[in-house]
Amino acid sequence: MDYRAYIGVLRRRFLLIVLLTLIGAGSAFLFAVRQAKVYEATATLLINAAAPSNAIPYLSAAISGGGGQSPVQQLASSYDVYLKSGPFDALVINRLHVAMSPGQLSKNIDSNLISNTNFFSINAQAGSPALAAQIANTVATLFIEQNLTTLQNQQSAAAARAPSTSIASKVLNELTSVSQLDTQLSNRKDAGSQAIQARLATLEIRMLNLTSTYNQLITTGAASAQQALNTATLTGPAEMPGAPILPTTRKDVLFGTAAGLLFGLILAYMLEYLDYAVRSPEDVEHATGNLPLAVIAMESGRRLKRRTSPGLGNIPSTLPLSGDAGKEVASSTLFTVSDPRSPLSEAFRALRTNLAFSNLSKPARTIVVTSVMPGEGKTTVASNLAVVIAQSGKKVILVDADLRRPSIHRVFGRSKLTGFTDVLLAPEDLDSALSPSGTPNLQLLTSGPLPSNPAELLSSDAMPKLIAALLGKAEIVIFDTPPMGALTDAVVLSTQVNGTLMVAQSGRARPNVVTNGMAALRKVGARPLGVVLNMVDVSALRDNSYYYYYSRSGEYGATKADAQLDSARA
Repeated sequence: MDYRAYIGVLRRRFLLIVLLTLIGAGSAFLFAVRQAKVYEATATLLINAAAPSNAIPYLSAAISGGGGQSPVQQLASSYDVYLKSGPFDALVINRLHVAMSPGQLSKNIDSNLISNTNFFSINAQAGSPALAAQIANTVATLFIEQNLTTLQNQQSAAAARAPSTSIASKVLNELTSVSQLDTQLSNRKDAGSQAIQARLATLEIRMLNLTSTYNQLITTGAASAQQALNTATLTGPAEMPGAPILPTTRKDVLFGTAAGLLFGLILAYMLEYLDYAVRSPEDVEHATGNLPLAVIAMESGRRLKRRTSPGLGNIPSTLPLSGDAGKEVASSTLFTVSDPRSPLSEAFRALRTNLAFSNLSKPARTIVVTSVMPGEGKTTVASNLAVVIAQSGKKVILVDADLRRPSIHRVFGRSKLTGFTDVLLAPEDLDSALSPSGTPNLQLLTSGPLPSNPAELLSSDAMPKLIAALLGKAEIVIFDTPPMGALTDAVVLSTQVNGTLMVAQSGRARPNVVTNGMAALRKVGARPLGVVLNMVDVSALRDNSYYYYYSRSGEYGATKADAQLDSARA
């Protein structure tokens, strides 16, 4: 299958693809508008991890052993776990005074470290913008308070147990002892002696040294404790969001449209794969072994329309039928009369030319036109074929041999009260039964009264005599017969004529049905002339080499077909 075949599938299944695409977009839109709106607010913190200190060796080891993570990343991970913990969420709920469980709150809170920075964002989601901003700010504020009280008190206690603090305690104890000794010496009766005064001077110097050492140790311990604190500062309070983050209507509609389009394409190609109907000339060739004698575009096979079509020459567009009061004629299917230069008319002239060239040694003077199934346009094909043959100068009689659902009288606006069944019983009345068609060289023999046994009537001994009588008045006789299907009328009549033309509707007739129809004709000794592929989707066959000739419109095609016919007759 080349690219033209794929494009043809898209053209044939265009409405299906569009419908599924619209369904996908509409469903996504309805889903989006029915979702509850969700707003998100963000509060931003600046966090700093505790700096390592030689005075606190276990803290330094904990900070440096992060498995490849930086201290700030480790701290952010710890904060995220803490913010979603049950006790903390309970504190937030109590502060907010909202009816919500800790589990529900934790689902609506998310936190993350902004990449390559010390900024830590706290995101809160809620059904209203005010509540989302309130939750985010409350979580951030309460977290900072908890960080300064509960979490950092543990680090302060650890700092208090650091080595510098222990040394300061020893110095203080020694200073206390020296001070007590100094007091004792000063209270002695001989305190004024030279020896006591010298010792007191020494103790004073010792106390000054111990006091200085103690003050230094206390200062160092406080600095170490301060370095061990993990700080968190609110830098960006949450503001009320202006638009919700959910639902994302535009994205949902785009996704639904894409999904519907994809499903439509898949379904279109699956249906095409499962569709075994005859659609193209190549399908006819595969089913019968020969290309079709003609390819008729889709417009020619449409159902007869009740409308006024001016410009049909001597054929009225709408007029009452004698004997069929209240009915109307729909002659708009006579394209070869209403628009003789159209591609449709050219297709029928090509059919006329192909029939003329099909067997020059034994031309088909009597032709049965039938179809595989009902409603495939056999009457339209028979009527327009009769017109173009008559336009070439040959005398033609078009016989309505469809004695079940006759239609020729409607196409040409004539009565069916006297016709084919009458002359079968009384051949001498043939002249009076023939009626003009409005086209020079073309006469009509309508169905006449409908019998109860059409097949028996067509196989009677009177039929060959009637055919001979018709050939005495015309060069070509065309019989419009019922579809083959379960009826035998066309098969019975095909054995008494020179050739049978089968009409197959594109996209409806099955290849095996066409093959079996042609085989049934050969089985009874009939002569199948070929297949006319009707109601073809021209756009699907565009650029096809076989159909290229028929897609050429205008005077050029008609002139060429007529020239070929004149050459054959010569």
